[in-house]
Amino acid sequence: MKKFLLLALLLPYFCFSQGPKNEYAIIIDKKYNNGPASSVLVTKNYETVYSSIKGSIDLENNIKADELSKFRIGSVSKQFTAIAILKLEEEGKLSVTDSIQQHLPNFPVKSHTVKIEHLLSHTSGLKEVTELDIFFSDLMKNGCDPDSLVNYFKDYPLEFEPGSDFSYCNSGYHLLGLIIEKTSGMDYNEYILKHILSPAEMANSMPDNNMTIIPNRASGYEEMNGKLVNATYLDMSIPYSAGNLLSTAQDLNNWYKALFDYKIVSQKTLEKAHQPYLLNDENSSGYGFGWFIDSLQGEKIISHEGGINGFLSSAWFNPGQKVLTVILSNCMCNPTANTAKKLMAIGMGKPLEEKKRLSLSDEILSKYVGTYDMDGEKWTISKEGDHLYFQFESGTGHPIFAYEENKFFAEEWDSKFFFVEKEGKMEFRFIYLGGVVKGFKSE
Repeated sequence: MKKFLLLALLLPYFCFSQGPKNEYAIIIDKKYNNGPASSVLVTKNYETVYSSIKGSIDLENNIKADELSKFRIGSVSKQFTAIAILKLEEEGKLSVTDSIQQHLPNFPVKSHTVKIEHLLSHTSGLKEVTELDIFFSDLMKNGCDPDSLVNYFKDYPLEFEPGSDFSYCNSGYHLLGLIIEKTSGMDYNEYILKHILSPAEMANSMPDNNMTIIPNRASGYEEMNGKLVNATYLDMSIPYSAGNLLSTAQDLNNWYKALFDYKIVSQKTLEKAHQPYLLNDENSSGYGFGWFIDSLQGEKIISHEGGINGFLSSAWFNPGQKVLTVILSNCMCNPTANTAKKLMAIGMGKPLEEKKRLSLSDEILSKYVGTYDMDGEKWTISKEGDHLYFQFESGTGHPIFAYEENKFFAEEWDSKFFFVEKEGKMEFRFIYLGGVVKGFKSE
């Protein structure tokens, strides 16, 4: 579950005539004030509707953010890896229906065939590398080359038959990077720069690493005991093809323009990426190849969130109206997903109504209070006045509010929290980024 966590100066915002300035500005000015940086962009037909750049990319040296500030975008990087795979398929170098052993012959054969399309859609059943204790105790700090990292998860049995379930999996996207290298004959980073970022005119985007001097690169921050601190160190050899890119809001706008002008892959191929993958039982997975596929106010949305040490990001695109919202933040303390949703709805001309809070009695709230065993971690629910407070084992948390008797939401996070009594025990369900984690209250 830790994969979900992976995961002072004000620069005046700029606002253009095409959009409802006040609606955007009210949301952004309330959300992002002084301190760490935020870069927010809303475009329609790739023309700027609203732009806001605030805060500092380096709090220690008082360096203000600007349009060239480069943020780590975490898992928003996955769509670039997915498009690279689909580009190689167009060139006849692979097929998404190939078994992974056709391109990675040393990867252990599993009880069921794992195909490239299973990696792309998070339906492989492979062990998630970020769930391993060694990932946090050693790998994040000391790094590991891409081939060697595979050794940490390759021998685990499948957690489910490939194609039968959706489970967000960085391990699968790591293997996709190796497949890109094997089939293209190029280093992953070189391939992405030459064949993906360059034709998309993303001059301020690149794979990140810890050694190179990169102008305008933002530093990352997190909150600990109510104070801002430098983000926990992450060796950038680890995210690799699952999340190693630096980018800017404007470059991401260039990316979507290049995609939907079909400069990178054909329209037919792009549509393939933006259809939800069907599970073995024909139910939708809610994820295509590199994007979550959903709807908002009755219109199709392709989106992805990024969470990586010190950074959060969101990129939401409405293909029908060609509205894009991008939010980049260099602090884990500033959630982006729910704000991106609100901006998207405004850009579509269909603003969201504020979710109404339901007032519950102390008796009902109190029965949810306690410590829950969640995927090997202890999460706590406490009561604060007329609402609950949700907290990860790491100490990160936020208030949650009822909208039904057993269903709660967080105003800043695009997540849901359900409580269900089962056989006399209280079950807690956390739903975020298309995944569900379940646990029971400790006795």
